[in-house]
Amino acid sequence: FSTNLTRSVLMFFLFFLADSITAVMIAAFLLSTVSNIYQPAENASVPTVSARGQLFLTNTVYMFTIYISIFTGYAFSGPFLSAFGDVVFLISSGLFFVACIINLTLPSLNPTQWQMDQEHLISGSLKQTVLHFREGVDFIRKHPMIILTIFQVVFIFSMERAIVAVVPDLVHNFLQISLEELSLFIITPLGFGELIGGLAGNVLKRRYSKRHIVNMGLFIHAFAMILFPLVWTVPAFLNGGLTSNALQLIAMSVLAFTSGLADVIIIISAQTLLHEQASEDKRGRVVGNVFALMNLVGVPVVLFVGGISAHLSITWIIVIMGLFLLLASVIGFRWSKKVDIA
Repeated sequence: FSTNLTRSVLMFFLFFLADSITAVMIAAFLLSTVSNIYQPAENASVPTVSARGQLFLTNTVYMFTIYISIFTGYAFSGPFLSAFGDVVFLISSGLFFVACIINLTLPSLNPTQWQMDQEHLISGSLKQTVLHFREGVDFIRKHPMIILTIFQVVFIFSMERAIVAVVPDLVHNFLQISLEELSLFIITPLGFGELIGGLAGNVLKRRYSKRHIVNMGLFIHAFAMILFPLVWTVPAFLNGGLTSNALQLIAMSVLAFTSGLADVIIIISAQTLLHEQASEDKRGRVVGNVFALMNLVGVPVVLFVGGISAHLSITWIIVIMGLFLLLASVIGFRWSKKVDIA
C-alpha cells in the first residue's frame, strides 16, 4: 500500500515537473527504488492469497497480468502521450492510487515474527536489514534446489535485459524494419506466445516436474534466440510464392512466439518452485534476495552487451546469448539429477 501511494505521489509531481530533465531523472531513480521494494513484497504474498493446491495456476494468472500490463503500456504509451501530453502523469498517478484502494480489499497476510517483535524501524533499520539479508542468504545456501532455481531465474532475467539493450540497434541497423512491423511481427507474436505459455505450463505440470519444465523452457528459448538472427542473415531459398522478406518475417514471428511461450513457462515454474521451497517466514527474504541479485547481475550484463555492441555484430551477440542460455539449460538438467539423487 505504501509503495503504491509513494509512486502515485511521484507521478503526480511529475505532471508539474515534466519539462525538467533533472526532475525526471530523480523521479525515475525514486520510482525504480520504490518498485524494487514493492515487487518482492507483492511476489512473496502470492502463496498467501492462493487457494490450496492452486499455486501454479495463481502464479500463471499473476505473471500473465504482469506481461499484459507491460505490453499494454508499451502499446498505448505513444498514442496516450500524443493525445493527452503530460496529463498521462496524472492518469498514471490515479492508477497507482486505485491500486492502493484495491490492495485494501485483499486478504490480510499472516503476521511474521519480524512484525510481531515490533522492531525499531528507524534506529535499528540498517542492522535489521543486514540481518534479514543474511538470514535469507543462509536459508538459500542450505537448499540446493533453491540455488538452482535462483540461478536460472537470474540468468533468464539478465538475458532479457540484454536483449532490451540491443533492441534499437536490432530494429534500425540489422532488421531495418519500421516500429509498426516490429509490433506486428515480433511484439504481438511474443505476447501471444506468453499467453499460450501460461496455458501450456498448466498442462505440462501434470506430466513433468517444475524443474524439468524450467530446463525444457531454457532449452527451447536458447534455440529460438540462436535461430532468430540466422533467419535474417541466411537468404531464404524456398520462396513458395512468398518473397524472401515475407518468409523471413514469418519465421521471425514463429521464433518470437516460441520465445514468449518458453519465457513464461520458465518464469511461472521457477517462481512456483521458489514459493513452495521457501518457508513462509523466510519467503519474503528469499524473494527479496532474488530481486536484488537479478538487478545486481542484470545491470552489468546490460552495460557489457552495450559496450561490445560497438565491436561485435548484433547477430553474434544474440547467438552468444542463446548459447549461454543453452549452457544454463544443460547445467540445469545435470544439477537437477544430482540433487534428485542426493
